[in-house]
Amino acid sequence: MTIPASATAPRGTFYHGDGCCECKCCDPPMDAGSCCFTFWCPCFAMCTASQNSKVDDLAIMYGLLWLIPFGNLASLTVLSMNVEEKRNLDPHGCFWHFCCSYWDCCTCHSCRVIAECKLYEEQAKSTAPVAQSMQRN
Repeated sequence: MTIPASATAPRGTFYHGDGCCECKCCDPPMDAGSCCFTFWCPCFAMCTASQNSKVDDLAIMYGLLWLIPFGNLASLTVLSMNVEEKRNLDPHGCFWHFCCSYWDCCTCHSCRVIAECKLYEEQAKSTAPVAQSMQRN
């Protein structure tokens, strides 16, 4: 997967935009398969994204919350706030995340959050060798 170099640098906003229907789910690091996976199996998509990126230790919670009424709102709101913090993005606040999660038409916000998790994972992989070499010295 080819991710633009600008995607790994700290920026002010989500890589795929902040607006409604700006997920660009077929652009890297997402693809049509990831978008379909998010649409048809959101509980597994959130759990997998959190677990692989190690944004936090709540991966199982993100998956299980989708099984109870309105749990998906809590799951997506918390994950999007956590990935926003980890990627050093400008904070939008809980209300913005909740509204995007509530009006997650066509899974745009879900895809945007999963894309940020993938970017965080790639960023961690690219900085890990540098951190290891610094510890050796």
